[in-house]
Amino acid sequence: GARFDFRLTLRNDGPERQLYALSAEVPQGWQVTFKPTSSSQQVTSLPVDGGSSERFDVQIQTPSRAEAGQYLIPVRAEAPGAALETELQVVITGSYEIRVAPADERFSFRAQAGRATEVPLVVFNDGTAPLEGVTLSASAPAEWTVEFEPESIDQIPPGEYREVTARVTPKAQALAGDYMVTVTGSARQASSDRAEFRVSVTTSTLWGWVGLALVAAAVAGTFGVFQKYGRR
Repeated sequence: GARFDFRLTLRNDGPERQLYALSAEVPQGWQVTFKPTSSSQQVTSLPVDGGSSERFDVQIQTPSRAEAGQYLIPVRAEAPGAALETELQVVITGSYEIRVAPADERFSFRAQAGRATEVPLVVFNDGTAPLEGVTLSASAPAEWTVEFEPESIDQIPPGEYREVTARVTPKAQALAGDYMVTVTGSARQASSDRAEFRVSVTTSTLWGWVGLALVAAAVAGTFGVFQKYGRR
């Protein structure tokens, strides 16, 4: 979170010494402390002699995920027959943080050569300000295709997420094995975040039979050559 420090002056225009109770209204999760300028000890009340004034410090601590915006904080000093109030302004600019992750928390999946495989993703806004213009891109082996649905997200409020589906298609001639695909999420205000996936590619059974047939044909051709020329 962030800390904001203010210095105020409390004046007692009456003839008698007064003990003023100090208070402030802040959003839930925020903290406020009061300290006389002449001391480091926290107080909840402040004595002021008649016709004089005392200075005190107000410290406001916000939580780590306070939403960006402008806040007006009423501060009160109350004594018998007297009530004083002022407003402090706190401006939080917010933080921007994007995170991309698989919906099932698994960073590996299987895919078949030449066929699309759908991979559910989640794009998080881990910051305290809205993310706008969110897009996804991918780095994959040559001749692979990676498409996203939706292609872009207008806005993700702080603390929320949006679901995206990636369609990963290995090239039709891809050999069986493991490959890496990197998905990158970006927004106008935030630095990008990447998620790396291991893709285990399998080939079609048909191609296996074609391969066996070619091998068998080659063996048969060789045998025919031996039959024809082997007795010379």
